[in-house]
Amino acid sequence: MTNMTAEDYFNSGVKKVKQKDYDGAIADFTKAIEMKPDSAELYFSRGLAKNNKKDYDGAIADFTKAIALNPDYANAYFGRGVAKNKKQDYDGAIADFTKAIELDPNDAEFYYNRGIAKSEKQDHDGAIDDYTAAIELNRKYAEAYYNRGVAKDKKQDYDGVIADCNKAIELNPDFAENYYSRGVAKGKKQDLDGAIADFTKAIELKPDDAKAYYYNRGLAKSEKQDYDGAIADFDKAIELKPDDAKAYYNRDVARLNKGNHDGDISDLNTDKELKQDFKDKDDNTKISPNTVSTEKITAQKKQAEFQLSKQEYDKLIKEVNALKLDIVDISNKVKGFLTGITAQGLSNRDT
Repeated sequence: MTNMTAEDYFNSGVKKVKQKDYDGAIADFTKAIEMKPDSAELYFSRGLAKNNKKDYDGAIADFTKAIALNPDYANAYFGRGVAKNKKQDYDGAIADFTKAIELDPNDAEFYYNRGIAKSEKQDHDGAIDDYTAAIELNRKYAEAYYNRGVAKDKKQDYDGVIADCNKAIELNPDFAENYYSRGVAKGKKQDLDGAIADFTKAIELKPDDAKAYYYNRGLAKSEKQDYDGAIADFDKAIELKPDDAKAYYNRDVARLNKGNHDGDISDLNTDKELKQDFKDKDDNTKISPNTVSTEKITAQKKQAEFQLSKQEYDKLIKEVNALKLDIVDISNKVKGFLTGITAQGLSNRDT
């Protein structure tokens, strides 16, 4: 193998990226760079491998070198923007995505990823505009519909959320978060049956990571006075996340309202199970059972909202973006370096 050319090392690196052997790929691309140090495409390729390895500083350095060698390299700006987004440098990411768009305004993924960065900065209007631009370029971009729906939720445009989730489900019916987000919107519109159906579908698709699904379905069932069903869902949410104070609290709301509904209320001051549920679950949400009245419990139940908490929202977005920002297949992404290789833009899709 001592007679390997730069092309040989490049092709070997591509294969290793596909096998997720990122260290091996980086070593091969480095060998190719040593043979052809003026190739922007080789630095770009090594940057992709470093990005997949989560060496974002190294990726940024390689993408920057690629840009220095070829200032019109849209994919290199995009790749650097992806790495900056991972480092939570959202302003830097937006600047790089914007430059990529200036150089190549017809790539849907450039707009989509800029929308992600804008969402992280709470610029929901800007994010919606970018997701819309991505959709106009690629009508089958399920993730763009989903994320646009999430941004619309932040603006309380629940009809818009439902419409976008409907389209995302049409394009990707096996993605649980599509149903979950639609269920949240339906719950906020008081379509409780619709919300329960969507949360149930999300649970079917993702049963082992469904704390939020069970929790929100429990809220919907409580609103419908199906307290047994609500209690069962809060039980499951607690099983999946034992330190969730909201689930403990709303389970006891359901228990006490079930007592009201059935005309058989136990003494709150001696409710040992209630005391146990609230004990040291969350410093910010501790409630003394001795001071809780049935009226206060009922009022709290009525105030319960179907929502993506900030923590849940961040978790979902990170999951979605992890699917989109992990760059796996680079074999079609390098422009003009080797014969037979064409560019299609930096892929965010798992292969």
